Amino acid sequence: MAQDSATYKVAEEFPDAHPHLNPMDTYRIYIANTLEDITGVEATTIFPLLQRTQTLDNGDLLLPVPALRIKGEAPDVVAARWAEQVRQPNISDFANS
Repeated sequence: MAQDSATYKVAEEFPDAHPHLNPMDTYRIYIANTLEDITGVEATTIFPLLQRTQTLDNGDLLLPVPALRIKGEAPDVVAARWAEQVRQPNISDFANS
């Protein structure tokens, strides 16, 4: 079966991602790419740090900001600023994932 270029891109950039088997990986890839644009940290660095929460009342995913080793500001301040800059995704953002 032929794969489209988006699938090859995922395989090359995120070898541990399997969005066809684990739908959560689609969101992790999207979040990693979005945060790369905001933070300047490479998506391939962010992706493996995105983790599921212990319970869903804490959300779906978390990013331990201190693990990114951003210098100069407290991780909670950095995380709050980044959260304000993330736009809400549209379902079409995931159409080719």
